[in-house]
Amino acid sequence: MSRLLYFVPKNYLSYLLGRLAEIRLPKPLVTWVIGIFATAFRVRLEEAAKPSSEYRSLAEFFTRDLKPSLRPIPPDAANLLLSPVDGKLRALGTIRGGMVEQVKGRTYKLAELLGNDPWAFRFEKGVYFNFYLSPSDYHHVHSPIGGQIMRSTYIPGALWPVGDWWLKRIDGLFCLNERLVTYLAGRFGLLALVMVGATNVGKLSVIYDDWRGNQVFSAGACKPQSRDYNPPKHIKAGERLGTFHLGSSVILFCEPGAVEVQVGRTPRAVRYGEKLAEGALA
Repeated sequence: MSRLLYFVPKNYLSYLLGRLAEIRLPKPLVTWVIGIFATAFRVRLEEAAKPSSEYRSLAEFFTRDLKPSLRPIPPDAANLLLSPVDGKLRALGTIRGGMVEQVKGRTYKLAELLGNDPWAFRFEKGVYFNFYLSPSDYHHVHSPIGGQIMRSTYIPGALWPVGDWWLKRIDGLFCLNERLVTYLAGRFGLLALVMVGATNVGKLSVIYDDWRGNQVFSAGACKPQSRDYNPPKHIKAGERLGTFHLGSSVILFCEPGAVEVQVGRTPRAVRYGEKLAEGALA
C-alpha cells in the first residue's frame, strides 16, 4: 500500500479535501455531517464549546474550541513542561548521535527534521516527546512553557499519513512531510516544537505569524524559510500557539538537562496543559 501512495498526489488531494470541508452548509446538513464524523471517530461532543448546530462547516468543527473549564493550567505551570496537545504520547526518549527514534528500529536525523537549522546541535542528548493527534482530537496546539518565541521555520514537504502503520514502513517519514518549527526560550532553555503535516491536513497555521501550510504543492518547490523575531514574541504557558486543520503529529525537543522526566507508559493519552515533566534548570 505504501508504494501505491507514492503515485497519489497527496498535497493536491489534501488541499482539495480541506477546501471541501470549508464549504458552508445549511444547518440541518452540517449537523448531520458532524454527527456522522463524530460517530465514526468517537469525538467527545460534550467537550466542544458549541453544540453541533452552531458550526457552519465541517472544517470549523475540526478546529473547535473546548469548554474553558476542561483544561485548567496548573498553578505551578512556571516550573512544569506542559503537554502542548490533546492526543497520544507515542514515545519519549533521548537524542543520541543526532538521531531520533521514529519507531522501534527506525530513526531519523534531527538536523534534517529541523531544516538543518544551526540550533539543532543544542538538542543533542536532550529529550524528545512524540505526540499523535487523531481525527477525533482537539486540533489546537498550545505552548508547553511560558517564554519567548525566538524563531520559526517553515519546511515544505509531502503529506504522508503519520499513523503508526506508516511510521513502521517509511524511513524518515517525519523528515519527508511538511513541518513548521517554533523555537521557544525560557527557564527551560531552548525548546523546539515541530508541527508535522499529514495527509488530509489541508493547512496548518500559527497565531504569532502568517505561515500557512500546503501552499506549495511540490515538495521540492522551495527551501526552508526561517524568521527571527527581534524583539521575541512573548507567550504564556498553555496559551494557544497554532492549529492543525485535521489531525497530525507534534514533536517537542528539549535541551539536555532542561527537564526531569519520569518515564511512564507509552503510548498513553494526554491532554493539553497537563504535566509532562518538571524543570531541572534554575
